[in-house]
Amino acid sequence: MQPSNAEPTNKRKFKFHTKSRGGCGTCKTRKVKCDEAKPACFRCTNTGRRCEGYSDVSRTPTPPSGSSPSSAVTALLAAPHLGLFDSAAEKRSFQYFQSNACRLLGGSFHMSFWGREVIQAAIHHPSICHLVVAIGAAYETSEAALDTRGDPELVEFALQQCNRSIRELAALAATQTQTQLLAGHQSSEGVYCLLTASILFIHFAHIRGHNTEAIQHTRSAIKLLQDFEASPAFTDPRRTAFPIPMSQLRSMLLSAYGQLRCAVEDTLHDIKDGRDMLVSDVKPATLFLSVSEAHAYVESLFYNTLAFQQGAKIRPPDTPERLRSIVTRHRELCRALESSRIALDAVIASKSRSPSKKSDDEQDERGITILHVYHTLLAIWLRIDILQPDRRETAFDLLEVDLEEMLALCERFVDSEASAHTPTTSQPSLRCSSGLGCVMPLHTIAVRCRNPQLRRRALKLLKICTRRDGLWDSQITAMIATETVQIEEMFMSPPGPVYAGDPAAREIGRVKEVKFELQGDRTALLRFIVAGREEVRKTIQW
Repeated sequence: MQPSNAEPTNKRKFKFHTKSRGGCGTCKTRKVKCDEAKPACFRCTNTGRRCEGYSDVSRTPTPPSGSSPSSAVTALLAAPHLGLFDSAAEKRSFQYFQSNACRLLGGSFHMSFWGREVIQAAIHHPSICHLVVAIGAAYETSEAALDTRGDPELVEFALQQCNRSIRELAALAATQTQTQLLAGHQSSEGVYCLLTASILFIHFAHIRGHNTEAIQHTRSAIKLLQDFEASPAFTDPRRTAFPIPMSQLRSMLLSAYGQLRCAVEDTLHDIKDGRDMLVSDVKPATLFLSVSEAHAYVESLFYNTLAFQQGAKIRPPDTPERLRSIVTRHRELCRALESSRIALDAVIASKSRSPSKKSDDEQDERGITILHVYHTLLAIWLRIDILQPDRRETAFDLLEVDLEEMLALCERFVDSEASAHTPTTSQPSLRCSSGLGCVMPLHTIAVRCRNPQLRRRALKLLKICTRRDGLWDSQITAMIATETVQIEEMFMSPPGPVYAGDPAAREIGRVKEVKFELQGDRTALLRFIVAGREEVRKTIQW
C-alpha cells in the first residue's frame, strides 16, 4: 500500500519488492534464501545436500509451520518430482520407518528424535535419508522373524542403502574440508550430520544383531563428539540450520556409550585425558514436565552412578582427599535419586488429573514403570559399599526384597508391552529400542540374586521378552545369565544365599564378574571370574 498524499513528505519510504519464487525445491522446503545457481544452487551443494532443482517446484505447497512431522513428510512423499526417493522400494521402506520403526525405537522416551527430528534431517540430507530407508528395511525383516538374517533381498537392499549413505558422507566430508579451508573454520552443520549418521549406524547394527559393528560405531562417534567439543566450532555463535540440536545428539550418543560401558567394562580405556564422558554435574531434580524429561534425568543419573562405581574400582581411595571425594559424590548421587523419585511422583499425579489419549497413557505408563525399575536399581547400587569390593556379592543377599520389587516391575512392563503389540507372525517379534529398557535390570537380578526362584523368574522373562535395548540383547543376556547360574550352583555349597559364617567364605563360588569378548557378530568368549576358584571360560553362539 502506497503512502497517502496527506502524509508528511519526510516520512521514511520503504522499498517494496516481489518475493522470489525461483528458488530450488530444497531451499524452499527449508525456508531459506536460495542463490538460484544452476544447475544446482551453491547453498545446497556447499553443505552436502541434494539440490532438488527448479522445475515446477512452486506447485508444491510448503507444509504449514505448525503442521505435524507426519503431515510434512506426507506432503513431500506426494510430490515425486522432488526426487526424494530413487525407487518405489526406497519410498516403501521410508514409510515403514515412519509408521512402525520410529515408534518402536522411540518408545516412551525418544519419540521426538525418531519420529520428528530424524525424519526432518532425512528430508534435507541424502546420507540420513538412505540410513532411514536402511533402518526401515532392517526393522521390517527383524519384526518378521527372530532370525535377523531374514529376507535376503530386503537385507541386501538395506546394506545397499548404507553404502549409498557412506558415499554421501564421504562427499560431505570432502566438501566440509574445502569449506573449512575457505572460511577458516569447520562447518558445524557437517559435524551434526556425521553425528546423526553415527547414531543411525549404531542402531542399524543393533537391529541386525551386529554388536561388533555397533561398538565400533559408538567408539568412533564418541571420539568425533569429543574432538568437536574441543574445537572452536563448538562455541561458534553462528547457529546451524540442522534440525537436530546438539544437546539431543549428545544425549543419544551418551546413551549408546553408557550401554557399552555397562556391558563391557574394558572400554574404560576410552576415557580421554582423564575426562569421563559419562560424568556430569548432578543437581537435584525439581520438576519434570514430561515422562521423556524424567527419562533424560534418570538416564544421566544412572550413567553417572555407573561411572562413579567404575572409577572407584579402577582407582580405589588411596588418600584422605580421594576418600572425601568419593563420600561427597555418593551423597550427591543419593540426593539426586531421592529428588528424582519425588519429581516423578509429581508427574504421575499430574497425569492422573489430566488424562490424555488411551494409547499415550499406556505408553507413558510403560515409561514410568521402567523409570521405577531404574530408581530401584540405583537404590540397590548406592546401598552397596564400594569401599568393600570383596563383600559386594554377599551384599546383594541383604537386598533380596529390592531385587524382587524390581523383578515385579519388569514383569509388569513386559506384560503391558506384549498386550499393546500384536505380532504379524506366529513367532514373537523382536523389539529394538533406544533408551533405558528392562534387559539390563533383568540381567542384574538373574546373576546377582541368589534366590533360585527369583533368578529363574528373571531368566524366564529374558527368554520370552525378545528385546534389544541397544547393546543389551535379551537372548544373549539369557545365555550369559544361564551359564552364571550353572557355575554358581556347581561351586556354591549349599546353593543360594547364605547369611551366616565368615563373610569372605560366603563369597567363595560366586561369579564376581563376566568378561564378554566378541569373536564375531554371533560368537563370544565368556570369562567368568569366580571368587576363590579358577577362571571359567565358555563360548556361546546365537
